[in-house]
Order: sequence, then C-alpha cells, then structure tokens
Amino acid sequence: MELFPKNIKYLVNFIDIILFKNNNNNIVIIKIFIFGNQNKIGGYVKKLLSFLGISTIVTASAMTIVSCGFKGDRYSGIYVVTDTGKIADRSFNQSGYVSGNRFVKDALLIENAEVGYIQPTVMTDAPWMYSQSYKNGAKALVLPGFKHLNYLESADQSSELAGGAAIIVDASAGKGNDGFFENTIGLLYRADMSGFWAGLAGIMHVFKVTNDVPKLATYGGMQNGTAGDPFMAGFLASVKVFNDSYEAYLKNPVTRTSQENNQALGIAKIAESFLGEKFVDKIGDRRAEIVEAQREGYNGKGTGHAQWFTDSYDAGKGADISQMLINAQGANVIMPVAGPQTADTLNILAENKYQNKRFVIGVDTNQVEMYDTFSDFFITSAEKDIVGSTALALAHSGSFSDEMEDAKVKIESGSEGKDYNDVLHEMGNSLSVTTKIDGKFEKVYTGLVEDDKDETEIQVDGNTLIAFNNWKEKDLWLGGSISTGGENKVELGHFEDIKSVFSSATELASLEYFEYVTTPGQSIAKYTLSIEAINQYADTILGNMSSGGTETNYGDFINYGK
Repeated sequence: MELFPKNIKYLVNFIDIILFKNNNNNIVIIKIFIFGNQNKIGGYVKKLLSFLGISTIVTASAMTIVSCGFKGDRYSGIYVVTDTGKIADRSFNQSGYVSGNRFVKDALLIENAEVGYIQPTVMTDAPWMYSQSYKNGAKALVLPGFKHLNYLESADQSSELAGGAAIIVDASAGKGNDGFFENTIGLLYRADMSGFWAGLAGIMHVFKVTNDVPKLATYGGMQNGTAGDPFMAGFLASVKVFNDSYEAYLKNPVTRTSQENNQALGIAKIAESFLGEKFVDKIGDRRAEIVEAQREGYNGKGTGHAQWFTDSYDAGKGADISQMLINAQGANVIMPVAGPQTADTLNILAENKYQNKRFVIGVDTNQVEMYDTFSDFFITSAEKDIVGSTALALAHSGSFSDEMEDAKVKIESGSEGKDYNDVLHEMGNSLSVTTKIDGKFEKVYTGLVEDDKDETEIQVDGNTLIAFNNWKEKDLWLGGSISTGGENKVELGHFEDIKSVFSSATELASLEYFEYVTTPGQSIAKYTLSIEAINQYADTILGNMSSGGTETNYGDFINYGK
C-alpha cells in the first residue's frame, strides 16, 4: 500500500506529536512531518490513519492535518467531542464548534483562534476521549447531542478530576431521581416557541405564493415529551392563533375588547410584513387548518400513533408517514421532527413536483443548508439556538474566570465603554433562559454578578431574574429562533415583526407548557400533543399578544390592509 508519494520535494513546515487510539484500544504515538502544502498531503495522512485503524484524534493540531480546515491558532481550553458525526455536519456538531469559537472571540477577546474537536467513529470511545481532551489542556467539554447521555457519568468524572465542566447540548444533566451531575451543565430548549413562529411563517408563505388554504402537519421520530413534542405542539398552535387573531382584525374596532384589539393590530402587522398592504385581498376567505388526521390532537388509539410518530430516527422510515400526510391528508406545510427523515419528506415533495405548492419546515438548525438541493421547498427552520446557548454555558462554566476577568477589564475600560454583561447577552443572541427551582420555572440572568452567593435575585427591566455565576449541576431551558435569509423564504424583518408581537406571549405559553409536560407522568404524547394542550398554548398567546408597537387609529382602521 503506497501511503506517501515516492518523491517528496517540499520543505518541512509542520511537526507535531499526536496521540491516537486505534480500534484495538492501543494508544499509538506518531510523529508526523507535514511537507509543503497541507491540502496536497492531507489525503496521504488520511490513508495513514485508516491503515493504522485509528478512530480518535486528540490534538487540534492533528485535526488540522486531517480536516485541512483549521485556519486559526489553536485554543485548547475547549474541546468539542462529536456524536460520531463530522464537525462540519451543518447541524449540532458544527453548531457546538461555532459556539466555542464565538465564546473565545467575544468573551475572552482572543482573535483568530479555533477550539479543539474530536470526531469519534463509535461512541464507546467517548470516555477515553473525554479524559484525553483534559490531558491536552481542555477546561471544558462541549458534547452535542443525546448520544453522549450513556457516557455522561464518565464525562462528569473526567471534568471533576480536571476541575473542568462538561456541557451536554439538547439533553439533561440529570441522574434520574438522584439530582444532577455535579460538573455538568444540561442545555434543553423550549422548541415550542420556535415551532410556533415557524408555523406562523408557514401560514403566511402559503397565503403569499398559493391560492390554497394553509394545511399544517407534523410528525416525530421517537416520542420525546421535552424535546421533539414541543416543536410539534407550538407549530400546530399557530393555526388557532392566526385564525382567532385574524377574526379579531375583521371585527368592527368599536366592538373589540382591549385584548382583541392587540390581536388585530398584531396579526395585521405580521400580515402586512409578509403580504403587503393589500393583505386582506390576498388572504380572502382562507383560514389555516390542521390536517384532519391530527386536528383533534394525539390519542394513540388504533392507528392514531402512526399518524404522529415513526418510532425511529432511521433514514427511510419517514417515507410512509410523509406520503400519508402530504398526499392523502393534503398538508402543504409539513414539519418533520425526526432527524434524517426530513430527507424522506423532501423526496416525497420532489417526486410529486410540489415546488411552489407544498413546503417543509426544518428543525434544530438551519436545515436548508443541509439539504440545499431541495431549497425550493424550505420556508424556514424552527431552530434550537445551540450556538448562543452553548456560548452562554461556557461563560457560566466557572472554567474561564481569570481569562474572562481580564477580558472584562479590557472591554469596560475601552473607548466604547461597553458593559461586559451586555457583551455576554449579545453573544448568547439575547436568549431567554429559565431553570426549574422547586418545581417552578424561573427566569435566569445571562450575565455575571459580583455576589459570591450561589443564587442571587436581581431586577432587570422590572423583572425578577435569578443569577447563577456557575451553571454546573443544573439544566437550563432556552428559547430559540427561526432561520432567515439565504435560501429561506423568511427574511430577518419578517421574524423581527413576529417577535415584536409574540415574543412575551410565547414565552409565557412556553413556561406554562413545560410546567405541565415536565410534571411526572405527563411527558407522554397523550398529554404533550393533546388538543387541550395545543389549544391552551394558543389561548395563552392570544391572551397576551402585543400590538407590536402599532397604535389604533379608529378612523382609518376599518379599512386597514384593504
């Protein structure tokens, strides 16, 4: 087997010592000399690694060689351990990597540096990788995805020995009924908010580009009461919120209640944002619908379960349910919450030539980037803000206190006179953060306080927030976003208008929903996706909608939008 070309005529420009673990669990130490252009030689290095049966790469320098994508200086204080996926997966792993780089740049003021990462081929290698990351200088581990749950005790133990912190993304740091892992931060997401915003955007897009009634449908892979189901519940709640608020808009302004007036003004602002001033003519007599199979919520009786879940995250298992919801039920806005089964839904849309007629909503990350050949079908994606939330968790890991203090002094003494906590808030994309204390969700401050107490109450804009400088041994629940720009049909201005009307209302609805579904025994689908839960979510939003800053002009409002 020829690993390297016979005649190498390049000068040495890279030398490093690299630790590997091969498939027989033997540690291999190799000194690699890279000659000349790394892009040219990278393929030969990959052959060498494959020849040796190497599944683990421990140092960021080694990853430079293999990926040929590392452009900055190495910052070894943070390591991302993937879930066996690639770091450039345009999903959780890449988002975890980007979050580390954002934290290093924004919170530590280190320019042109990139964090380390490790790409296991099998998850059984994960415990060894956690410990090796710390031996190579890590102060914190970023662990994207639920596959790390089976090895979280090992990650926590390695973090304890090194005085570091493990951050598990989209999973709990809990130990069942035995509290939380002491050195771990769990990041969970109120995906219902993202699902609701995406559903509303989907309704508006169907009004904009078709003459059809918006018909929404969704399905999941494995049922999960606090991860996948919230996406689906919020998404379906958007139907009732649109219909009821638009009916309020059509009422005589003089007869409206104060809250109906907020509903009318709010939905009018959003409709005008998407459809223009003549939105009433555009909408006409159409109203949004949930497909018949899901209209009464989940009941699980007979074949009912198969109308909601595939009971799998395997690619290919989403074809039948997509066929049923799209072709048999007539869905023209469908949101798969089933990992790679999004591709199954896209294939059904493409095979039936539904371009500009029926559409998909992605989840978790900006999925149009992952499925760019199907970009015609994407309206937006209901995102979990992995980048912002993980960057905030790193700032509250307790692992970077000295570096952050130095950065704070530089920022607050700079010419712009910025407050360091404002920098952290912006780094976290202004996310709302909550945690559960004594069975109740409390809002969490994203900045740092001088008080040495474990828990401090502070007032921010009239709201009482709980400040924890250290988030270890906790689960944090974070809001989300929807994808805008690029190949998405939703622009940033559309989303900003949606948030101006619904941001506070969806947060209240989300807090209520999660207190309900996290009650023991109520995280199963007959509760999380019941029509009662979906309607209650919608009613809370309708009862707390903002006008979006629009003021009523009673003289002109009766003709507004016509």
